[in-house]
Amino acid sequence: MIAKTNTIRIDLIASCLLFVLVIIMYSPSVNVPFQYDDIHSIKENPHIQKLSNIPIFFHRADMFTADERSAMFRPVLLVSYALNFYFDGLRVNGFHWVNILVHSINSILLYWFSRKLGLQTLVAVFASFLFAFHPLNSETVNYISSRSESLSALFFLCTLFFYHITRSRVKFGFALYLSSIICFCLALLCKSVGIMIVPTLLFYEWTFFSRIGRPSAYKLSVPFAVFGICYVYQVRSMLEISFVSAPVRSMEMQLSTQLKALLQYIDWLFFPWPLSVEPGFTMGVSFKLGILCVVFLLSLFWLWWKADSITHFCFGWALFSILPTLLVPLNVLVNEHRLYIMTMTFVVALGSIVQQYSKENFAKICVGGIILLLIYCRLDFMRTKQWIDSKSLWQSAQKVGSQMPRPYIFLGDIDRQEGRYEVAIQNYTLALAVQRQALSGGDLFSIYSGIGSANISLGRWSEAEQSYLKALRIDPESESTKLALDGIRAFHLNNQIKKSDELLRQGLLALVSNQLDRAIDLLRKSVDFLPNARNLQALAKAHERAEQWQEAAIVYQRIALFENKKIMKGKSANSLFESSTKTFRDSL
Repeated sequence: MIAKTNTIRIDLIASCLLFVLVIIMYSPSVNVPFQYDDIHSIKENPHIQKLSNIPIFFHRADMFTADERSAMFRPVLLVSYALNFYFDGLRVNGFHWVNILVHSINSILLYWFSRKLGLQTLVAVFASFLFAFHPLNSETVNYISSRSESLSALFFLCTLFFYHITRSRVKFGFALYLSSIICFCLALLCKSVGIMIVPTLLFYEWTFFSRIGRPSAYKLSVPFAVFGICYVYQVRSMLEISFVSAPVRSMEMQLSTQLKALLQYIDWLFFPWPLSVEPGFTMGVSFKLGILCVVFLLSLFWLWWKADSITHFCFGWALFSILPTLLVPLNVLVNEHRLYIMTMTFVVALGSIVQQYSKENFAKICVGGIILLLIYCRLDFMRTKQWIDSKSLWQSAQKVGSQMPRPYIFLGDIDRQEGRYEVAIQNYTLALAVQRQALSGGDLFSIYSGIGSANISLGRWSEAEQSYLKALRIDPESESTKLALDGIRAFHLNNQIKKSDELLRQGLLALVSNQLDRAIDLLRKSVDFLPNARNLQALAKAHERAEQWQEAAIVYQRIALFENKKIMKGKSANSLFESSTKTFRDSL
């Protein structure tokens, strides 16, 4: 009894220490501004600004964002944003404190779950601290939109925790089992990766029961499967877009790229530096590298098969957590926050391996673990500093992945906003030059819109018009682009009127002064700028004064054509008015 009390006391102390240290480590990041997808999903999203919208979140995917092209079905995540806005408005520190809080709770839950799986207290402390301060997870904490990852992981972990306790007890606990199902539903409604709880639970049953000859209970997974099928039905249209109607890349290219990505992810787990919001990574894989990937993964498979039950389960859990991003073609090829759950599995598996060999080399392992934690804390702090502002974030991304286009797009946006228009155009042009095949339609739209805006600021109206026309071809429904083009054309017309009027004035003065050749030249230029009846009549009079009767007759013919067009336009407008009036009368 005393031993059990001491164990609980140690567990509580470890949990409190973990909570406090996570808060201390990430508190400098609370003023990090909205970044990247935060802009359209939080800052410019009007839907999160009313709590009355919460019920709508659960049946409409377009509430996720102000940009309809980025719609996603994540209602529980939106609820968290709406609550943040209700209490704190768009003050960014409130959003960051929630992210930090969720990460600290996940670290504590991982400690308790690893203890339930069978890790010793000291080993579980090491594993949970390693997860809490692993540099890979700094993006999930610092990048507000990555809350979808950490919040889904929170409910994912709760599902496993409650399910494990249910299966560990002699007497079936319905309340715990129901809690597990509820947490599964919440994980699904945070991010679609929650669907992988279903195969993870089946794998849990096989690892801890069927594999070692104990009675399994696969039927307990049935409610999870049913809710999973309902979720897939709800998001079927988005899945159809991703896989059939408008996939980002072919499935063959996706699988070959993500086979290489697995090696990148494993490398990051062990050596998490340098990191970047847009890592340097190319599509596809060469034949030799593909063979190397397959050999490496087969070696991992052999190690997994020979491992103890905890490590065996963690390997499967890791694979299921990353499987959706391997199969679903996404715009970003690889990124850090996708490994949030995978980092959990990594540290627990590492803890299990350490536990097996700690009896013989306990002192050396402790020293090595402390050094590793200190290194990770230092790297974590350095990574957090890069998130302090958008410029430092994307400059670091450009240094790490100079062959990737998106850092140049975002640096171009920053330069344009700060008035460095020439530099902005250079960055946008570089984004088009490096790995153009990696650019999505949205990326191309941003580039051409940015070039157009920068050219307007520089007074290059023709170049701006060409850029906006390219943007409009990508997104014909963009109202902002249409307005920009209308503004450019209106400015052109205004300039043409001013220049035409000035040339007309000078031409008439020359005509009065009897400088006929000069008058004809100036009046012809005024007609070139604005071929209206007034300018044409002045040009015709000048030709008559110079006794150039044939030229004057040609100009008069142009005037007649011009007047006829005006009459025809007036008739068509009148007929349109009459038909619409008749339709209105008939409807009455």
